[in-house]
Amino acid sequence: MNNRKIFFFIWLVTIIIIGLIGLAYFLEPMEIKHQKRSFIPPLNATLNALALVNLITAYYHIKIKYDRKKHQRHIIIALGFTTLFLIFYLIYHFTTPPTRFMGSGVIKYFYYFILITHVILAAINLPLVLITLQFAIRNELVWHRKFAKIAFPVWAYVSLTGILVFLFNLPYY
Repeated sequence: MNNRKIFFFIWLVTIIIIGLIGLAYFLEPMEIKHQKRSFIPPLNATLNALALVNLITAYYHIKIKYDRKKHQRHIIIALGFTTLFLIFYLIYHFTTPPTRFMGSGVIKYFYYFILITHVILAAINLPLVLITLQFAIRNELVWHRKFAKIAFPVWAYVSLTGILVFLFNLPYY
């Protein structure tokens, strides 16, 4: 597959996923009786934490140990956890009314700063990670490294702030 097709596919996937997330917030949640979904927010925080641990481990294996195989393994595992997170995130938000943060004072501003930066960077993160991944798959390591220098901290920040957003909202689920 040539670069144009790959980039088209990456942007198409990005637009579809961001569109689905947008729909989840603007449509009325689907009623699914006798189905508890309260397990999903803590599961998603756990998936974010596992993705973050694997990202850090992948970074360690490539920068400190120079072990490309272990680096690749941990990136693939982090991608798996992030993909599972996204699936459960969509399920939850299509079937559950939004959780409203009820904090006040300085904590409210801190929460919204984290939430807004998390949302913006999460949208940027998706194509960034996919582009970085395709450079690695194509063995275009110079480009992979250039993109990874941006993708890694963004992905790590999104995973960490996803956990924080959950913790801030824990009393309201």
